Order: sequence, then C-alpha cells, then structure tokens
Amino acid sequence: CGYFWSDPAFGQFTTVASAPCVSPSNLNASNITTNSATLTWDAVAGATGYVLQYSFNNTWVSVNVSGTSFSLSGLSNNTQYVFRVQTLCAGNSQ
Repeated sequence: CGYFWSDPAFGQFTTVASAPCVSPSNLNASNITTNSATLTWDAVAGATGYVLQYSFNNTWVSVNVSGTSFSLSGLSNNTQYVFRVQTLCAGNSQ
C-alpha cells in the first residue's frame, strides 16, 4: 500500500492591519508636594498598559502601570523631574 497525494489546493488570504499603538496625551502632574506628585494621562483605546518613566539628574526610572495615573513618593524636594509615558498594546508592541 502506498501513499498518493492529490494535487494541492492553493488559496490566498491577507491579514488585517493592527491598529496603531499611539502615545498617550495630556500628561499632567498634580498634587505636588515637597516629596510626592501624582502623574496622569489620557487613556489610549486598545492599550493593555503603560510604561511610565520619570527622570532627575539624567537617571531614568521605569514603572509598568495598568491604569492612567501613578503616585510618586520619596521624591527629593526642590528638584525638577521629567516624565514620559509609553503605551503597551496587544502583542506587546509599543
């Protein structure tokens, strides 16, 4: 008994483009005290989370955040901080 393959059948398909993973907008710092602050931003449709980064003296700290706000504490008084937020989308694209 032998195996016999039939002629192959061919088909085509095109995958759909995924929605772009956009950056959050309206970054804001509020409730600022001598050693704390609350950081907020607008939600991005389709986001699975966010990566918050904040910096002082060119040292960046990264935090994974599931929502659209984060409270920082233990900050140094009279120090300028910079922050940025990156969206995490399905498939871990950023």
